[in-house]
Amino acid sequence: MEWVTNAPAHWPRIQANDFPTAGIGWRDSQNFCFFLAALGRAGMGDNWQINVLKSKLLQDGVLDIPLVIIEGEISTSVFLYDANDPTAADHFRAVSRILVELGEPAPVYYCPGHLQSGAEADVFQNFHPRHLSFSSRAPTPGHYAMWWGDRALEQLPAAIGEAYKALDRIETGFVGYLIGCLKQEADDAMTGQRIALPDETEEMEVVGPEDRKFLISFSVEKGIRLHFHMQNTPLSYRNLMWFHFAEFAKKFRAGWDENDVPLDPIIQNARPLQWWHVIQSPIPPIFSRDEATTVTTAVGTISVEAPTPDSFTNTTGGNEPEQSSPSEWQYSALEKLPSRAQEWLICAPMAVFYFVASADGEVDGSEQGAFLAAISSKLFASSAFMTAIVGRLQPRISELSRKFEDRDLDPVFVLQEVNKVLAMPAVQHESVTFTQALYEIAEAVACASGGFLGLVGSKISPQEAKAIRTITEILPHGIG
Repeated sequence: MEWVTNAPAHWPRIQANDFPTAGIGWRDSQNFCFFLAALGRAGMGDNWQINVLKSKLLQDGVLDIPLVIIEGEISTSVFLYDANDPTAADHFRAVSRILVELGEPAPVYYCPGHLQSGAEADVFQNFHPRHLSFSSRAPTPGHYAMWWGDRALEQLPAAIGEAYKALDRIETGFVGYLIGCLKQEADDAMTGQRIALPDETEEMEVVGPEDRKFLISFSVEKGIRLHFHMQNTPLSYRNLMWFHFAEFAKKFRAGWDENDVPLDPIIQNARPLQWWHVIQSPIPPIFSRDEATTVTTAVGTISVEAPTPDSFTNTTGGNEPEQSSPSEWQYSALEKLPSRAQEWLICAPMAVFYFVASADGEVDGSEQGAFLAAISSKLFASSAFMTAIVGRLQPRISELSRKFEDRDLDPVFVLQEVNKVLAMPAVQHESVTFTQALYEIAEAVACASGGFLGLVGSKISPQEAKAIRTITEILPHGIG
């Protein structure tokens, strides 16, 4: 069956059965992988760049976009639907209006049938820490601040104070939940693990909606703060991020109050809410944005002079903060490795893909789709190290594909070098997760050759099974 689409005529036509799971297509991981596999079989354009699971931050919330296909300078949002019903039609009508009003190209849909016109649906998601991810690199050098402007401090957005009030004396629980979300381990209870704040300010860089990066800092005295790059961040984004952060903080507070969770103790007479009350007092301008005469008043400033990995105090859980390993707070162990070692790790997912996909013949489109889906999995977003690998790999997929196809790179040799790198002290604590993610790629690619995620006839061939065994022999770290 050929799916209906409003895509340009030169885009591939998708031949596929119904989605495995009912619902809006991309919000189910199985459906999303199913579509990527079908897209791979259809054949993607040579000059295409595909970005998956993107979002936009607007006043009404976060707009999720499953795929963005970039052709030259044109970026087109793509939406997937499992059925041509009123729910799908209403959703697409709403996202079409929103994106066009933002000045973007009209979006594209793929669906088993034509979408009919209808009323507009509510397409926004409330902001949640799950919309954040670890940054793949250390922070961009420059000046960061919670807020800055040419107006008096009395004009500070109310959202900052609302966030401080909502998180007063539950900061350790919020940080525990935040880190759980970044590691994709948190549940909806929001009342579990606590993480003790450090005496001195520690910060980490995260990636938020629209792929914009900013810092989150933590300290006993000043609490939890957001800091935005003063030269690179649009003021509208900064204000919207504070607004949605405060709204989530209020919901988090309500959940803790409802469950009567004990409050954080006041340590060394330090209470972040009190710090915020003091900092609102008028202070003189402290930072000049440029060489012109305009002087900017800034609040909560941090200067980053060079990329440096940070560490932080972690806990083992429960209702009282406890001390534990700082390794969870490193920006990325990848940065600590020699450049050659970094290169082997970046090539590793492609080496696994080509080794398995070519085991029983030519590499086909469904295997390519399975690979794209696999590097979008939870394992590849579980830490700054894993995010860094994918972040460095994605822009180079075409380049590395040519090297493997032309035999400039040998998959077995690459994986042997990867095994040596994973034994280095800087990345030993990441070796199990990374190797298991490579196993996941191998299995997904092997299954794709005979079917993928619900397609009839899925079967791993003897040649592919042998390739997988070879990978586990070369890289034994993931065998539990």
